[in-house]
Amino acid sequence: MNKKLLEIYGLSVCFISTACLTIFSGILLYSLVEIAFPSFMQEPVTGLRYYPAHMPSSQNNNQVETPFIKKDNSDCTTPVQRISHTDYTRSLSIKSIIRSLIVIFVTSLVYFIHWRLAKNARNDSPQQ
Repeated sequence: MNKKLLEIYGLSVCFISTACLTIFSGILLYSLVEIAFPSFMQEPVTGLRYYPAHMPSSQNNNQVETPFIKKDNSDCTTPVQRISHTDYTRSLSIKSIIRSLIVIFVTSLVYFIHWRLAKNARNDSPQQ
């Protein structure tokens, strides 16, 4: 294979990997700040509760199904459904951190493999 083409390929993959690392590092830092300072990152609560379509609601038996119900969260029967907004946000942030760490790890591996590939192609090519 042409060494110059191999070097260009390796450096192109490194460039794309750097972009991925930058994006997911930002997502990771945002999630860490969201966990460290939950009141600072919390969005204003409108008072509306969201119920997914699969969750039955006793208030909508004869009405058209609407995803938002203005009344109190009294039709929840299991403790899982009564999770607070802060706990829910924290669990989403932890999932986001884990996802970001996985992507950063894989992208770093791809980056270093292709960086060595491009470096070896540059060292092996004859100097012009």
